Amino acid sequence: MIPLLGKLEPLIGGCSLSTTEIAVTPVQINLPDDLAQKAAGAGLLSTDAMEAMLREQLRRRAGETLQTMWQHVPTEELTAEIEQEIVEEVRLVRAQARQREAS
Repeated sequence: MIPLLGKLEPLIGGCSLSTTEIAVTPVQINLPDDLAQKAAGAGLLSTDAMEAMLREQLRRRAGETLQTMWQHVPTEELTAEIEQEIVEEVRLVRAQARQREAS
């Protein structure tokens, strides 16, 4: 794995593609009453909606982290081979995300 992308593992990792057994952790949040009522009315507090929002935020943060790391890498270290590896890793992560979303 590319060292830069290894730093993204906490943000994008741990999401198994296996659908045979999924561990579930109950989560409780405290929200202001008006926000909770509006979110519930919009269907945003359902398990599926919360999961989708959290996964999207994890993807977004992983992208932001990658962009930040990319900006700090000296350009002379970015060979065509390394750039191709990065492109392949990004494609792999996106394919895994599509598989998760399809299941």
